[in-house]
This record gives sequence, structure tokens and C-alpha cells, in this order.
Amino acid sequence: KCWLRQIIEGEEICFRHNRVPEKRRSVSSSIIPSEHREEEMSALETIKSQIEENSVLLYMKGTPNQPQCGFSSQTVQALMACGRPFSFVNILEHPDIRAELPAYAEWPTFPQLWIKGELIGGCDIVLEMYQSGELKPMVEAASPEASA
Repeated sequence: KCWLRQIIEGEEICFRHNRVPEKRRSVSSSIIPSEHREEEMSALETIKSQIEENSVLLYMKGTPNQPQCGFSSQTVQALMACGRPFSFVNILEHPDIRAELPAYAEWPTFPQLWIKGELIGGCDIVLEMYQSGELKPMVEAASPEASA
């Protein structure tokens, strides 16, 4: 299993627990703790590591291609409109992260957008920032351009 998935221009890069990249075709970007990594790290340690290692990170229900709630769908659309790569965690596949993150973040709902280790907020805040023009420059500053 992949511990981290990132999508850059439609190509999925899968990092296994040893961080050796493996390419697969896809259009989503996911962080998935592997069984091996879960044995080594608690849910809280995994969350802290994910936030620290991913400059733009969305905890959501579903995937960017198949969001499982309207709020996650709207948040993904705003984030994708910024045109930069980002990582995500499908909390529906990771009940330990889903249970632990609200307490850690002091934010009870999903989705949750984190940029450079800071919780930005949920759907309403992300959409408001996108509409006001604040989100795109923040994402651009945090996320490198997609490789050509």
C-alpha cells in the first residue's frame, strides 16, 4: 500500500513507507498510511507527520475524483481551481484518523484544509477565501508548480 499519493498533472506518484516513488496513472492525490507504517506510528503521530510533510493537505470524505459529501466536493473544486498539486487523505478509509483529527485540530468537521502546517478551515472558509481571491496565492506560495 501507499503511504502517500500525490497527483501531478494526472500522474499518480505512490510513495511506499520507504519513500521510493512508483508511478501509476490517476487523477487524485491521497495520503494513505500503509499497514507497516500504522504499526510503527499512532494515529496522532501519523496525522502530525502528514501535516508536516505535505504543504497543502486536504482531509476529506472520498477522493477528489469521487467526493463522498457535498462539502468535500466544493472544497476540492476550489482547491483544484488554484491549479497546484495537493495531497489528500480519504478519512472514510481511515477511521483512526477520522476519530483523532478533530481533537488534534480543535475543528470538529470535515473537510479540513491544512497549508504549511496550519489549519485553514473547512468548506465555508475555503470557499470564502477562494471567492475573495485569498486562497489561490496562499496555495501557490505553499505548493510547487506541477512538473512539465
